[in-house]
Amino acid sequence: MNSKERIIRAAIDCFSKKGFDGVNVELISRKAGVSKGTIFYYFGSKKNLYLNAIESSMKPMLLGLSRRIDKAETLEELFGEIVSSYLDFLYRNRKLFLIIVRDMLDGGKNIGIFLKNALEEYGLRKKLMKKIELWKEDKNAKGLNSEQIIIHFLSMLYFPIIAEPLIKEILNTDPRSEEYIKERKNTIIQLLMKGIKGGEK
Repeated sequence: MNSKERIIRAAIDCFSKKGFDGVNVELISRKAGVSKGTIFYYFGSKKNLYLNAIESSMKPMLLGLSRRIDKAETLEELFGEIVSSYLDFLYRNRKLFLIIVRDMLDGGKNIGIFLKNALEEYGLRKKLMKKIELWKEDKNAKGLNSEQIIIHFLSMLYFPIIAEPLIKEILNTDPRSEEYIKERKNTIIQLLMKGIKGGEK
């Protein structure tokens, strides 16, 4: 692992625990075993390092997701591909997920920059909206709000991960087990599709 990779790994670890405002470059430099000058040489600023750490982790997933959206022929396939790739990514990259959640709770001032650029670069929002609109036209379901469908979908993806401690205590189940994650994927798709079809007119 080279210096740049060590810096990114250290940054993700630090930001996941303390958030953007709670971390300084000196802390990351100590964690990575490099000088502060090395960090500024590679990234220029703490904010650029923060965004670069997120991008380097999410870029392969976003690229793959863009391709999967293109190949999906039905709305069910579309949501299935997103659920599978995105949930797998979030569970494998727990620290990055914590960074995203912390940033959103703080107003999303940094993650918003990344997401805006990423959505434009990979065309994810346009592709997803186009697929939903085509499905609505085919099913004569124009009364459904496409943005609300996406918001509902995202809430089903994120909340169970955020609420892991509650799920574990209240339901007495392991929210990180393979069986639970597999069942969660299937349930999200089933609930979403039933809800959408129920709104057809």
